Amino acid sequence: MKKHLLFICLANIDRSPAAETLFKDSDKYEAKSCGIDSFATIPVSKEALEWADKIFCMQHEHKQFIIDHFDVDVNKIIVLNVGNEYARGDPGLERVLRGKLKDYLE
Repeated sequence: MKKHLLFICLANIDRSPAAETLFKDSDKYEAKSCGIDSFATIPVSKEALEWADKIFCMQHEHKQFIIDHFDVDVNKIIVLNVGNEYARGDPGLERVLRGKLKDYLE
């Protein structure tokens, strides 16, 4: 059975969907992404957080939002420290994400 990885950023436009895409062909993981802001393309939800085995937040403020608004096991949250200076499709973003997620990528 595949492990579930959830990626969270602010608006679910650039960073978290880019991370999700890295796992699209994975045999070990199923990935989803969402955002914490009200205008996020896919807003974070209780269901998504419960679905996830690991929750990867791009920044500490995303983790804090999750803790403040949801009843979640903080031990399954990992902060990647990826700033909002990247656009989706930026090779720099992919390089940073691959480096931070190397233990999960096959």
